[in-house]
Amino acid sequence: MKFTKYILAALVLTIVACNRDGFKTTKSGIKYKFFREKKDGQKAQLGDILELKMKYATPDTVVFNSDTYAKSIPFQLMKPGYVGDIVEGIGMMAVGDSAAFIVSADSFFIKNVGLKELPKFIKKGSMLTFNISVLSVKKKEVYEKEQMELKKQKSAMLEVQRNDEAGLRDAYLKKNNVKAKPTKSGLYFTETQKGKGKQAVVGANVQVHYKGSLLNGSEFDSSYKRDKPISFKLGGGQVIPGFEEGVTMMKEGSKAQLIIPSDLGYKDQELENIPAYSTLIYEVELVKVD
Repeated sequence: MKFTKYILAALVLTIVACNRDGFKTTKSGIKYKFFREKKDGQKAQLGDILELKMKYATPDTVVFNSDTYAKSIPFQLMKPGYVGDIVEGIGMMAVGDSAAFIVSADSFFIKNVGLKELPKFIKKGSMLTFNISVLSVKKKEVYEKEQMELKKQKSAMLEVQRNDEAGLRDAYLKKNNVKAKPTKSGLYFTETQKGKGKQAVVGANVQVHYKGSLLNGSEFDSSYKRDKPISFKLGGGQVIPGFEEGVTMMKEGSKAQLIIPSDLGYKDQELENIPAYSTLIYEVELVKVD
């Protein structure tokens, strides 16, 4: 399984210490050091899928850490593509092993990732240190079968969430005595403070403070906590449709509650703090209209 540009999108720029003491060197020039090695552990054969924990870094910057976006990453073991390929190092490992490898950043980003040139923050001639743990090894067909089953389970769960949304929203409206009627699109808009400034219109640049919550009261985001309103152009598609529609119903200085069905929100997307098919509650303040 090739390293992809998706991995690069998960860049995390933090400082890391790199201790190269105690490293051995393979015939191809890869420096390696095992922190935990199971001599009789299961090793992958070509074509097998390894489940890995992985972090790689320059001597002063973490470039990628699998913990930032997933519990683990799948990696299909193939033959090394060149002398010094990190793939050779991964092939040395067994289930339960933990090790570090030092390889050429130039070779990795150009040959493994497939970039035409190094990322700007990586100096030519730099070395990358990989810290890798192997959690499991599975035959490709077994892995694919498991993924298919997980996909079915996820699909079934999404269907339940989709079917439950309207009922949960109606219960919230009743419990909180919401009197607003939905707009043609389905947005529930309740003005809580009248504004006396400019009307927000499509094409205008606006500054908005907000707090976002789920129907159960769980807060998932707040510009107030960052002490800085967000800025965006109405009609530019920079925010979800329901949020944008609600702001266009406001004047500078006004406050409102927006109840946004998932059709006007994130639909079937699962975000870090927002489940799929979630109706969202926003407390919004229109700070400025330009």
